[in-house]
Amino acid sequence: MYGCLFWLLAFLGISTATVMNIPVEQHHANFVGLWRVDQPMHALYEATLYDFRANGELITVETLTLGGQDEDYVTGTVARLEDPACEGLNCPTSVVCRFGNHWYSLGEQRLVIEGGCSDGLMREIVLDITPFSDAAAFNVEIVSVGSESGWAHLDWDWSWARCESRETCLP
Repeated sequence: MYGCLFWLLAFLGISTATVMNIPVEQHHANFVGLWRVDQPMHALYEATLYDFRANGELITVETLTLGGQDEDYVTGTVARLEDPACEGLNCPTSVVCRFGNHWYSLGEQRLVIEGGCSDGLMREIVLDITPFSDAAAFNVEIVSVGSESGWAHLDWDWSWARCESRETCLP
């Protein structure tokens, strides 16, 4: 019975995802392109460039550090706090997740990034991204990671900015 229904819908040009109310993955133009995620308040300064491709692919282009970081260091990380009331750089964490290789959006301001985590699991990192008044820099709030609250970016405060090119993106 369902097989006939799917053939009929296909014949009529109607998406089964639409009929079954399955969300269709979006890649909003607000997020497509090169982004710098940096930590400008740290004296050693770190920045990672990410390329958010229109097809949902996420490429880690490169990381610039002024010293003291591991070779595989990136700024695109979030951590689950053992004590959600803790603030600062030295809060104990139980799991750390890095930005993975895939992204999608839920509207114009909500970004979802696949994250690979230190416990071996993949989790969706959900971020709300809103422009500041100058529209070159963006405020980023962690909504959830793996549908859980209590996550934070536990390095130095991060800053997000869109870039036209690698040359204009790094200091």
